[in-house]
Formats: sequence, structure tokens, C-alpha cells
Amino acid sequence: MGDSIPDDELEKAIDDLIRITHRYPYKPLHEAVMRTIALAGAMLLSTDGDISDEEVKILVQILHYYFTDEPEKEIVTDRKEIEGKLPQVIRTIKEKGEEDDKNFILSRLADIALADGALMDSEGSVILQVGEWLGMPAREAYRIIVQAAQAVGFRTDVKLNRIAEELRRSLQLGCKV
Repeated sequence: MGDSIPDDELEKAIDDLIRITHRYPYKPLHEAVMRTIALAGAMLLSTDGDISDEEVKILVQILHYYFTDEPEKEIVTDRKEIEGKLPQVIRTIKEKGEEDDKNFILSRLADIALADGALMDSEGSVILQVGEWLGMPAREAYRIIVQAAQAVGFRTDVKLNRIAEELRRSLQLGCKV
């Protein structure tokens, strides 16, 4: 029979095996990106007062696809807890991250905001605020939002969008049965 493996080596081997089979970001930067999306995503969902199933599903899918097998463990629903944790993870991204990391975060937040078929002003404001916290120029953050909207077929003509919204409201009020 072979020699026995010391406990500390066996424990390290088991930890390595778990890392291989359990998806979770182990680099501090990648964990910070995941947590920023989870925290800012939850903040984004609650900003317009109307949380759709599609928005929640997109947040969960993003966390699952890019980061972890257990995305629900990363989503915080308490506003004070979000506000307490978000500055810490954003600090990590500002210190260790690249522009690609920041663009990725804002793009994923835009995906969440657009999941219900509308981009509310309050949702856009949250995305722009996160961009500002990350140290991104407002113009760049806005460009990312517009790109995401165009990717799903949204028009970026603000005047046309406002006219359409006013007409929709008028029709809802005037055409009630």
C-alpha cells in the first residue's frame, strides 16, 4: 500500500477539487465585479417601484452565467445593507479593475433594467450613478446604456419616446372600457 497523505495536503486537495466543481470567483477583483452587479442590480430593481419577474430573472441569470452556481446567495434585498457593502466592492474595482470591468458592470446593469421592456429614468439614473462611483465619465456610461438599448431594439430618440409615453397614457385614460 502507498504512503498516507498528511491531513493538510489532503484538505488542500479537497479544497482544490471543490474549486474545480463549484463555480465562484476566487480573485478579489472578480468577486468585487460579481458583488457590484448583485448589489447595484438589486438597487436598480427596487428603484422604480415595479419589480418584474423578467428583471429578477435576468439578474439571477447574469450572476449564474458569469460567476456562481448559487446566484441567490449573492443578492441582498436590504437597502441599508446594499448601501453599506456597495462602496467597499466599488473601491476594489477602482483600485484593481480595468475599463473593461467597469463597462461589463454597466452593460449587465443595463441588461437588467431593459429586461421588462422599458428603461425608466430612475433606472438610468442608478446606472449613471454606479458609473460615476466607478470613476467613469458620464458620457461613457450613457453610451453603454444607449448601446444596450439599441441591442434590444430600443429607440434612443428621447422626444419620440416621450410622445409615445404621453400617447400611451392618454389612450389608457381615454379608452377604458
